Amino acid sequence: MLPIFANTMELLKDNVPQLMTIIHVAPNEHVENFIAGAVHRWPVPVVLIPGGTTHMRYDAFSASKVALCTSGTVAVELQLARLPCVVAYRAHILTEWFIRYKAKIQYMSLPNILLNSAIIPEALFQSCEPANLALLLKDLIHDHVCREKQILSAQKFVKLLMPSERTN
Repeated sequence: MLPIFANTMELLKDNVPQLMTIIHVAPNEHVENFIAGAVHRWPVPVVLIPGGTTHMRYDAFSASKVALCTSGTVAVELQLARLPCVVAYRAHILTEWFIRYKAKIQYMSLPNILLNSAIIPEALFQSCEPANLALLLKDLIHDHVCREKQILSAQKFVKLLMPSERTN
């Protein structure tokens, strides 16, 4: 995903002044070194947040306007932080076929699945291309209504995660 994300940043950098990338790195020295090496020539500044630093991660979320993430638990974390995002995911063609035709799920990210709505834009499989990701991110960056809609849906999502009064 790193090359796709780098190319996305290349497409965005001229339209988004002061664009910066913040990447939370898994708590593993080899992973951190690999990612540091992979991003040192990115077209925008990159800040690596070391794994295991929850406060730093959520501080980075608070300082951000939007996020680009791979599908997984980070989409949930971004919703908890009320940070609008775009979910990107690429897989082998056989995995894509299985998910599309056998698993029959409409959405990939947990917030979209639980809300049964495509509130978080998802660029999956063949649509996970830098031009598409850049377009989706530009919409979130420049369209206040679009961002607010996702923030309001994040609040609904968080409410779904809370225990109901019946569980007490």
